[in-house]
Amino acid sequence: MLDSIIPYIQQNQVDIILCTVAGSVILSLILTFMGKVVFYNDFKDLGLSAALCLLPLFIIYAGVFFLGDLSIDIAVVTFVLLLIPSAYNTWRANKSVWKTVIVLISKTALSFVYAFYLLELIFPKKGGKRSLAPAIVLAILTPLLFALVHDKSKITG
Repeated sequence: MLDSIIPYIQQNQVDIILCTVAGSVILSLILTFMGKVVFYNDFKDLGLSAALCLLPLFIIYAGVFFLGDLSIDIAVVTFVLLLIPSAYNTWRANKSVWKTVIVLISKTALSFVYAFYLLELIFPKKGGKRSLAPAIVLAILTPLLFALVHDKSKITG
C-alpha cells in the first residue's frame, strides 16, 4: 500500500499543495465568517499581509534588471522578515496554533493572488493586450479582504 502512495505523492506534489492551500483558504474563510477566527486584526495587519507578498514579487520583477539572481535572494529575505510579524499578529489574535497556521497560510495565499494580479494589471504581459481577468479578480478580492478585517474602527493611523 505504501509503495503505491509514495510515487503518487511524488508525481502530484504541486496538486497536493494547491489543494491543501485552497482547502485552508476555504476553511479559514468559513471560520472567519462564523466568528471562530480573526483573519486580519486591523488595517495595519491587512497592509502587512499585502506587503508580505507584494514587496518580494516587486523585488523579483524589478530586481531582475538591476540585480540579476540576487533579486530572488533579497525577495526571500524580505518575505521571511515580513512573515515574522504577520505570524505574531495572527497568533496574538487567535491564541491557537492550528488557527494561526490555517489563517497564516490563507493570508499568505490570498496576498500572493492579490499581489500577482495587481502586478499583472499594472505591468501587462509583453506583446499582448491587457486582459480583463486581473481587474475582475481584484474587483472580487478587494471587498472580500476588506470584509475580513476584524477591527474596522481605525482606518488610518
